[in-house]
Amino acid sequence: MNKAITAISTIIIIGVCIEFIACQSNPASPVTTTATLNAPGVFILNQGSPSPTTLDYYDITANSYHSNVIGPGASLATDGNDLQFGGGDTMYMVVENANSIYAVADNTGGIITTYTSSSFNSPYKMWLLNDSLAAVAEYNDNKVTTYNLRSQQAIRDVVVGDNPQAIVYTNGNLYVACPGESGEKRLDVINPFTGNDIYMNIGVNPVALTALGDSVVLALCGGAYTSPSGAALYFISASTGAVLTSISLTGNPTELSVDGNNCYILNGTNVLKVNVATRIAADTTIVNASFQALYGMTVDTANHHIYLADALNYTQNGIFYEYDESGNMLHSATCGVNPGTLAVRYK
Repeated sequence: MNKAITAISTIIIIGVCIEFIACQSNPASPVTTTATLNAPGVFILNQGSPSPTTLDYYDITANSYHSNVIGPGASLATDGNDLQFGGGDTMYMVVENANSIYAVADNTGGIITTYTSSSFNSPYKMWLLNDSLAAVAEYNDNKVTTYNLRSQQAIRDVVVGDNPQAIVYTNGNLYVACPGESGEKRLDVINPFTGNDIYMNIGVNPVALTALGDSVVLALCGGAYTSPSGAALYFISASTGAVLTSISLTGNPTELSVDGNNCYILNGTNVLKVNVATRIAADTTIVNASFQALYGMTVDTANHHIYLADALNYTQNGIFYEYDESGNMLHSATCGVNPGTLAVRYK
C-alpha cells in the first residue's frame, strides 16, 4: 500500500523546479550501476507504483549514489515497504504486492531467498525477533504473522487493528500502530511468542514507532488529514504501557528517527526535532524550499547525519538528501519513484 494514499490529500504539482545552492550540483538521473556495497552506506527502497520496486545505495565514504543495485534480472513487484538488517550480510526487503519477503545480500545486492506464505496478504512491515523468527504486519488482513524464516512457515496470526502500518519490539512486547483508513487511534501490544494481545487508544492516526531502549516507546500520530489537527508524539512506558506524556505537533507528520536525545520527525515539507530527554516541544530543524513531499528518513548514529527522501509528486523520480545535524545540506541525488524506506548499514 503506497503511503501516498494515506498521506495528506492529493498534492497537485503544477511545475517542479529544484534549485540548489551554488556549492551543490544538480542530482544525476538514476541509472543501473555496478556498486561495491562493502562500505558504510544507506539503502533506499523505492516503492515504485506503477513502476517496479527498486533498491538504491548511497556510499557514505565515497559520497556516491548507485541506483538499482538488486542483482541482474531481478524484477520486483510494486510497493516495497520495509528493509530490515539480519545477521551476517543479509537484509530483508518486504514487497507488499508480491506478498513476499526477500533476503538480500547487503554486500552484493543479490537475492538469496524469497519467502512466501499462504498466510501473507500485503505484508507491510516486519521486525526480526531473533535469528529465525520475524513478525510481519499484514496491511490488508489486519493481523501480525509470526513467521519462521528457517522453516519458511507461518507459526501464528494475531488479529490487530485496521491497517497495521508500523511495528517495534521492546521489553518482550511487539507494539503495532493501526491507523486504519478513517483516523483510528489504536495501538496493539502483543506478546509475539504467546499471541496474547491487548490494545490501547492514543492519538489519531498512529503511523510510526520507535523504542528508546527497553524503557520507552515513541508513537507518532499523524492527526486528522482532512483538516490537519491532533498530530502528536506520545511517550509510552514499555514496562507498564501507560502514556507518560505527549507533545503536540503541527501538520501531518509521517515518520520518525532517533539519534541520542534527538528525535527527528518528517512533517511534509520540513523536519521537526524533539529532545526526548526534556520532552518539552518540537522545533523545526531542517527546511528547504525545494521540499515537496518528504516520504522517507533515517539517521546515521555514527556521523549524526540525517538522510531524507522527497517523493515530489509520487509519480516521478524522487530526490535523496544528506544533511548534517546542524541542518546543512551536504549531498543530493535523484532516486527512484516513491522512496519510502531508508536504512543505514554500518560497515
